[in-house]
Amino acid sequence: MKKSLTAIAIAAFVGAPMFAQADEGPTVFGSVHVSLDKAGKDSPILSMSSSRGTVVGVRGNVDTNLMGMKAIYQAGIGFDTQNNADTAGAGVFYMRDTWVGLSSKEYGTARGGLMDIHYKDVSKNVDPFLTTALEGRLSGSGMRGNAKSSGLRTMGGMGGSNDDGGRQGHTARYDSPSVSGVKVSANYGFAGDGKDNFGIGAEYSEGGVLAFVDHVSIGMMGALEDATMTKIGGKYTMGDMSFAAQYEMDGDALSGVKDGDMDMMFAAGTYTMGATTFALTVGMSAETKSDAKNGNTSFALGAKHALAKKTTIYGGLGMVMNDEKANVGNNAYKAG
Repeated sequence: MKKSLTAIAIAAFVGAPMFAQADEGPTVFGSVHVSLDKAGKDSPILSMSSSRGTVVGVRGNVDTNLMGMKAIYQAGIGFDTQNNADTAGAGVFYMRDTWVGLSSKEYGTARGGLMDIHYKDVSKNVDPFLTTALEGRLSGSGMRGNAKSSGLRTMGGMGGSNDDGGRQGHTARYDSPSVSGVKVSANYGFAGDGKDNFGIGAEYSEGGVLAFVDHVSIGMMGALEDATMTKIGGKYTMGDMSFAAQYEMDGDALSGVKDGDMDMMFAAGTYTMGATTFALTVGMSAETKSDAKNGNTSFALGAKHALAKKTTIYGGLGMVMNDEKANVGNNAYKAG
């Protein structure tokens, strides 16, 4: 293997919400996340970057006379704090989850619009470095900025706000109520031209145990038709410690290549001491049907310290070691 990417997250600030909540009516929410990063051993300087966690929006609900359900809504806008269109992938401002729907404890929640699908949502509890330069998604087992060429990416979900991404537009989603700790989610994306997308998943959450299984089918992803991904994973929390793992099975979507079959594994552990949480993640990806040598192995080690209830500072070191023919150095990731 050869080392291809090293990233150091020097410091970051996260604050949310930015506005006070009103007693009635819509709630304005938001957060700011900025870090200093050094990517690559040959990089001579630190660069300041904003994260996908930088967002502002409004959400709320209204009582209806329809079977005791509430009408719910949310509109969100992400923005790049460094005025760098390449970081956001869609300009300085871009749309985040924006949808309307109906919800009740008895019947669950149905929404339509632009939103994260369940495949992305369920893994948010697995990666302690999610939305940072050390996160496990995008490169499969690697870190942000080392994304492979596939349009769908792993860990924490998939990258991008596209019809084939982790945040999908023209999408309807239903989340069932929890029954004995189990709930089911399904989404359908109306991509058009017979290339619609579908996803279904289930999760169990009770006490300190989280377990999940999920599957997505994408009608069109770049030049590929009918790409799929399936994953299974979970997390166990015991006192101040937590352990999490996820395994993904490729149906062309992860590898971005017809019959590529790149499976991926990710594991994480955390230990909390007072206001500080220490975290270690390890990931691996590999072709399973060829000798393409197009996988990688990664790790990330760091700590987060809670300065206040909603303010955190963190730092860490991560590394990706790529196989001989791995596709590396693709920084054209999209806002997620």
